[in-house]
Order: sequence, then structure tokens, then C-alpha cells
Amino acid sequence: RASTIAGLKTIPALVREASGQQKLELAMIENIQRQDLNPIEEGKAYIRLMDEFHLTQDEIAQKMGKSRPQVANIIRLLQLPQQIQQGLIDRKISMSQARTLLSLPTDRERVDVFQKMIASHVTVREAEESIGDRLGRRRAVRDPNVMGAENELRELFHCKVDIKRKPNGQGEI
Repeated sequence: RASTIAGLKTIPALVREASGQQKLELAMIENIQRQDLNPIEEGKAYIRLMDEFHLTQDEIAQKMGKSRPQVANIIRLLQLPQQIQQGLIDRKISMSQARTLLSLPTDRERVDVFQKMIASHVTVREAEESIGDRLGRRRAVRDPNVMGAENELRELFHCKVDIKRKPNGQGEI
């Protein structure tokens, strides 16, 4: 229809031979790639691909054009309590905020922090800091001289730069 509306008489096409199962797999992958799926629907679809077609996360990632960690992170969101999953579906929180909640050990703590996120409109960074404080982790204070050197190198080379220093004075860039 789109080709007809565009005034095209012919279109480039690729004809594939596929078994019934391959057709189902291709149709399912095509549906998942739609932009309007929320992360929970996407995670459930990945689980279905794994269950029905015995695909690994790596195979799903290749077929979807994503990295394996992206696929794994989306699937991990299904471990969140239903209330948080619904918040993700309703776009009350972002996928990054939801992933941050996974670092908390219990569902009760996850829901508690989730409710605070919604009430206070917390950013991902603020959520990470809050959860780090909750877990007793303190963010290491970085040397401002090292950060300045990283910034200079980033500007000079136009790429990501991290300087890691070891206690013995050695390190790597």
C-alpha cells in the first residue's frame, strides 16, 4: 500500500524459504522490533523466544540487533515486583531507574524506593546514589587532577577516556 501511495510500480523484495517454525520466529521477531513495545512486553517476548524456539540471549541479541547485555537487562526487569513493572509500563519511571532498583536485595525495599522515586521525581543518578547509600556503599571520591586530565584528553582525542590509578602509583589510560 505504501509503495502504491508513493507511486512505485515495483519494489525491491527478498523471497525467503522458511519452515512453519521459522516463519513464526521471524514474525515474532518482527513484532518485537516495533517501537511501541514497553520494556516489560519486550522482556516477556524475549522469554517467549527462549522458551518456544530455544534461543539463547546471544541469539536473540543478534536477531534483534542489540547487545547481549541489553537483552539480559530487559529480561531482568521481569524480576521486579508487579507494581514497579506497571510503573515502567505507565512510564512513571525509566528503564534505567528500574534497572537501578534491581540492585536492592528485597522486593519490599524496591517498592519503597520506587514510591519515593515517583513522589520526588528522582533522576537515575539520584536513585543510584540513594540506593548506594541504602546498601552502605559510598562513592569513591575522585582526584580532581585526574578528572581534569581525563577531560583534556577527551577534548584532544574526541573519545571516551578513563584514567585508572592503582595504589602503588601505576595505572592505565
